[in-house]
Amino acid sequence: MKTADYWKDRFEQIEKICHDKGAVSYRKIEEQYRKAQKEIESQISVWYQRFAVNNGITMQEARRLLTSGELAELKWDVNEYIKYGRQNAIDGKWMKQLENASAKAHISRLEALKLQVQQQVEVAFGNQLDSIDSTMRAVYSMGYMHTAFEIQKGVGVGHNFAALNQRLIDEVLKRPWAPDGKNFSDRVWSNKQKLINELNTTLTQGIILGKDPGKIINAMSKKLDVSKTAAGRLVMTESAAFTSRAQEDCFKELDVEEYEIVATLDSHTSEICQDMDGKVFKMPERQIGVNAPPFHVNCRTTTAPYFDDWEELGIDRERVARNDKGDKYFVDGNTTYKEWEKQYANKDADGDGKALNIDTQSGKINDKVMNGLSSISQIKSDNDIKQFAEKLIDNLGIDRSNIPVNIKAIQDNGYCRLGSRTTRNKLYFDEYVLNSNDARSMNYRIKTAFHESFHLSANGLEWDGLDSSGSIAKEWRSLEETFTESSAHYLINKYGFSDKLSPSYAQELVENLPRLKKLTKYSSCSTIQDFGEIAFKDRQNGVGAKWLQLHSDMSNVILPTDYYSQYNSYIANNEDDLFDMFFENLVGYSQYRSQMKAELKSAMGKDFWLLSGNEKLVYSNILACAMQKVGVL
Repeated sequence: MKTADYWKDRFEQIEKICHDKGAVSYRKIEEQYRKAQKEIESQISVWYQRFAVNNGITMQEARRLLTSGELAELKWDVNEYIKYGRQNAIDGKWMKQLENASAKAHISRLEALKLQVQQQVEVAFGNQLDSIDSTMRAVYSMGYMHTAFEIQKGVGVGHNFAALNQRLIDEVLKRPWAPDGKNFSDRVWSNKQKLINELNTTLTQGIILGKDPGKIINAMSKKLDVSKTAAGRLVMTESAAFTSRAQEDCFKELDVEEYEIVATLDSHTSEICQDMDGKVFKMPERQIGVNAPPFHVNCRTTTAPYFDDWEELGIDRERVARNDKGDKYFVDGNTTYKEWEKQYANKDADGDGKALNIDTQSGKINDKVMNGLSSISQIKSDNDIKQFAEKLIDNLGIDRSNIPVNIKAIQDNGYCRLGSRTTRNKLYFDEYVLNSNDARSMNYRIKTAFHESFHLSANGLEWDGLDSSGSIAKEWRSLEETFTESSAHYLINKYGFSDKLSPSYAQELVENLPRLKKLTKYSSCSTIQDFGEIAFKDRQNGVGAKWLQLHSDMSNVILPTDYYSQYNSYIANNEDDLFDMFFENLVGYSQYRSQMKAELKSAMGKDFWLLSGNEKLVYSNILACAMQKVGVL
């Protein structure tokens, strides 16, 4: 039997894994708020530019009805909102409001603006609910399975039991844990309505008082910030609650009779958690918020099983050791979670659903490249991401004694500067740089760190990238960026970020990957990550950056003239999602959505290889996002 300190340590680690999962969700939610804030700011600015006189507008002017042309333009927007809502399961009440607005013969200027503002809030909260739902599922699953693993490894004995299935988790998520009887879905929608009311009031009062648009925007931004903070409290508290619920359910499954409160003791520990730390309770008495965490908002306290001795468990270790065909078995103290899960916990709970694919590594994999890298929740500053990049480069075995890693303001997201020692046959770099002004979310910044590290891993290897004039050959650059970006998506997936990110170098990917797939080496690739895995492993094995012959072979492949049109149906059905994905990697450009949609529509009816300018730019990026979703066909 392990000591009490062992149990406390192991279950504090489980709490941290689940806590970090919640932190990642909050970062996604923050990004949704940033998007909404920018869109609302843009809409208010456009509204004032259209209707205000000398940067001001009276309530009488605001209540004027839209002209027939303005009404037609608004209804086009409203119909787009309805289309998005149907595709993304937006709140049914809002959908009804939109349908009513679409049927109206008269709408005031102020009503029109409020519709546009509310649409941004509805989208943000719809995405927020999706993020929290998927996070709570992962938190419950990880909490349950890791609890079972730690108990069985700790006591050295266990028994087979079924893995969780989605139907069971659906029931857990619907069951409220707080005394008010609300689940997290109820809280999200309550927070949404509160924000909508506050934004409408702020907007109306600002117009009545004759405030300039800048002051109205600032006041509304403050309301959004307050709501964002509330969302953060919600996701972290719900994460703690479902971690606690998972432990409770697993303790019952494994016949644990008593549990101990384990608080994270530091300068931030609350008074109640300090007082509860170390207290032991019987399982039938367990009640979240009373004698089980969370005890308050952002609670980090957890619980651990409490055992007096082996006899109390009713375990005869000699008998179990002989019973190699029965339900019980030894669990060696050196067993890894992966080994335990594969052998004993990979069955459906009741045989009628698919067993969960549980993320057991919390953002990391056990190999030399990912070893010791900070989790995404730990990276909050430029210095943090610099340390991340330096650790990644070290893990890749690259000598950076002469290659400084810098975070500074640059035009691109990152680059590796060609070194002065570079020759026609060997490639060297002098600097690794990431952009300090990168406005994208941290997952994209980390993706760029992986991207540039792939470039850097060619340091000292053979290459054939210079043309006759001594400039970098465009053919070489095309394939180097194709495989660099592919490897970045492969690596960030291995790092533990399972969501599909919008690719950079979209034109290179959509032009090259389908043709590479026709070559024997890449014929089994079906995703962008598959190509990246091959390229990454080649480079780790010392294969040089020699691309010209491969580019020649690839160029001999002629795709069917209608190859790209096979993506068009998916694009048409998921257009807004794909544009949202695209704008995640191109922050600040969502204001051009309408123009880009028109470019996309025009491009989809033409031969891809004859496109140019904005049509090719937009279509290539949307195609790359579609390839992330449905694969390289």
